[in-house]
Amino acid sequence: EARLTAVSSGVKIQLTVPGLPRRDGGEFYQVWLKNCDGTQLVPAGSFHELDHAIAWAGVSPVDFPLITVTKEVVAAPKDPAQGSSGDVVAKGSIGACP
Repeated sequence: EARLTAVSSGVKIQLTVPGLPRRDGGEFYQVWLKNCDGTQLVPAGSFHELDHAIAWAGVSPVDFPLITVTKEVVAAPKDPAQGSSGDVVAKGSIGACP
């Protein structure tokens, strides 16, 4: 479940994704917003668990209506692993695609 609230600094996304095991150390969950054709990806926060989490995005859900959660590990600053691992554990939409 994702509930959105627009505020002056961006979009607050209250997430409830129960049942995922906690990730600690260098492992975490990453929340992403994507555009409809999947060519643009915006990070919205990293978390140990997602039972009750709050993510933030500086883009409009009208332009980025798809939401995914991936499993990630810590990577060096210039490592290609800084992008999405593609290991999706949850996905949905927070708006409509044409």
